[in-house]
Amino acid sequence: MGPLCFLILINDALTDTPHRWKYVDDRTVGIPINTRQSDYSPLQSTLDRLNKWTEENKVTINHTNTVVMHFCTSSQAVARPQLSMGAHPLQLVQSTRLLGVTVDDRLEATRHQHSEDSLI
Repeated sequence: MGPLCFLILINDALTDTPHRWKYVDDRTVGIPINTRQSDYSPLQSTLDRLNKWTEENKVTINHTNTVVMHFCTSSQAVARPQLSMGAHPLQLVQSTRLLGVTVDDRLEATRHQHSEDSLI
């Protein structure tokens, strides 16, 4: 009953954000950013709404596992995002594991290694 209640609880988090994906207790949020302006305020606003939702629903986010990855295909230098969840600044990473797959900020598969036992 516990997992079902959890899924019902988190089902309404960020329903107004079109670029969101969830799997059980993992949530991924992405916002397209214009590289000429590098305005990360829409993403920060989404994080602020998520933080408010967690406070209202008495849910705790593990801030050590909450990271920011900046994907950029522009050949020009683009300002890196400096984002936070409440009082917690979020770490900017070059790669992370997402549902068992290593994703990097260049969208290359070189860091992803799978064992012979895993199914892809």
